[in-house]
Amino acid sequence: MAGKKDIPRVQNPPSGDGHHVTHRYMTATELAERDARQNAYDAMLARQQIFEDSLQVAAKKDDVVRAGCVFAKSCKLPDAIIDYTNPSGVVPTDSLEDYGELVLLGAREADESGVVPLKKISSTAIPAGFGSLALAGSAFAALPAVAASTATATLAGLLALIIPSSLGDSSLYTEDQLRSLKQARTRVRLRVEQQADGSLKGYGFYTGKNRDWEMVDVVQFTLRGSQQVADLGDGIELIWTPAEDGSNTLGIPALEAAPQAPHIWVYPPTKAADSIIVNPVYPPDYKDFILVFPADSGVLPVYIVVSVSGMNEPHERQDTVSPLR
Repeated sequence: MAGKKDIPRVQNPPSGDGHHVTHRYMTATELAERDARQNAYDAMLARQQIFEDSLQVAAKKDDVVRAGCVFAKSCKLPDAIIDYTNPSGVVPTDSLEDYGELVLLGAREADESGVVPLKKISSTAIPAGFGSLALAGSAFAALPAVAASTATATLAGLLALIIPSSLGDSSLYTEDQLRSLKQARTRVRLRVEQQADGSLKGYGFYTGKNRDWEMVDVVQFTLRGSQQVADLGDGIELIWTPAEDGSNTLGIPALEAAPQAPHIWVYPPTKAADSIIVNPVYPPDYKDFILVFPADSGVLPVYIVVSVSGMNEPHERQDTVSPLR
């Protein structure tokens, strides 16, 4: 009977007057049933531990992705913080002014050389010594040299620039960092377009909730002959002409009969924002860039988004599928 010392014993059913208690060894069937229940319980605990471990690993990976610098962020966030981290997950709707100063430039016609000089639409002051910008390339080959002069005339090209407002924040890229990058992170992406009635529509999206929205291409001006040219792709080039006098405060001339610049809000990616904007186009299908000027220019990098008449593809306009859930 020595081999039975490790076998559990169970109480027998009461017998006689009920005061005499007896025990017996568990049968092989009872032992098998007990082991099956214990194994199922241990398996449940193991699955629970694996799940808890996976949450910790995911959190660590997420921290790694979120770490780093950014080109533009809301000035409402403290130094070195680039994301809204409300425990409830709520992200506020900000004014674009919280991210930087917006400058809108547009043009209706090309000059004699086929270049499309951009003129100012918005009332925002352009920094002294900024110089001037013009669009060029095969996308503008068929553009007439004379365009309609009415306020509702279609803009051949529209360029929006954001000059970050959080200068001095330790989370912002330095100019040298941007020169070494092909892509950089931004916490706002902007869309500006002209409507059928000639008015302008603009809106932005906060990118902190969508990892595939946050990176944009970095483009730099290169010297081509006597011109500084940035290739934006799709037959679109941007030509920068430095200011002859850095103290000149007149800057870029105003566009005649320009449409009114819209007030632009930066929305979190929610269904509520979707209904407010009405048929929005979502990142990453924006033609936007971080533009870096020559090293000795004294002009700081800017975020730009380009809209060219006739180049908005049908899938951007019709039955746009919302990425929001």
